[in-house]
Amino acid sequence: MARKELPQTDIKLNNGLIAKFAFEDDWGRNVYEINQNNKLVEIVDVDGVLHSMTKDGEPSFPLKVEFQPKEEA
Repeated sequence: MARKELPQTDIKLNNGLIAKFAFEDDWGRNVYEINQNNKLVEIVDVDGVLHSMTKDGEPSFPLKVEFQPKEEA
């Protein structure tokens, strides 16, 4: 399977939220921030799928479909 990478720009999620590009981590993964319930949450792109992150910055679990990038029509 080819590696898919999300762009280093803000992206719209399926639930209407905007994931704002924050930085590229030490392993070349794009990190985004979303404002969820008035709390800023960092999420990370792993092969085109957004994941939650541990306190150490490691990918944890894939996010629900609502929090994945909206497919362009």
